[in-house]
Amino acid sequence: MGAFPNDGIRRVFFSLVRRYGVENNIEYLGFVSEEEKHEIVAKAKVLIYPSHNDSFSLVILESLALGTPVVAYDIPGPKSVFSDVPDVLFVREFDVRGLALAVVRILDNYDHYLGLIYSEKLLSFIRLHTSWDLVAKQVINLIKESVAG
Repeated sequence: MGAFPNDGIRRVFFSLVRRYGVENNIEYLGFVSEEEKHEIVAKAKVLIYPSHNDSFSLVILESLALGTPVVAYDIPGPKSVFSDVPDVLFVREFDVRGLALAVVRILDNYDHYLGLIYSEKLLSFIRLHTSWDLVAKQVINLIKESVAG
């Protein structure tokens, strides 16, 4: 879902899809409605989030709220927000093999990760991030702590 940053990356992506013969495993949907996006993510067993730049990832938060674990690169924004969340696995940025292995780890231990989705720790985290006012207050507190410390 979503859009490629540019046409060159889209062409490279689909070239690799053809080269590795995984056309039947890939369905690119482009932009979809919020309702459709939520239905798709809620049915997924894992969300792969290979972003190279992000701060507070709504995609990760929505995925968790919909009951879907996430594998993402350990870039500063998402890592600082979600590092203590049990259903978000981080791998080194650009480590595509690491992404794949983390996905396999979740699929091989799916019942374990599904149980974590409904943990009180994750539910508390989601409650704390259900509005931009709450998120802004947390960011202000983090800034105050870093200035004081």
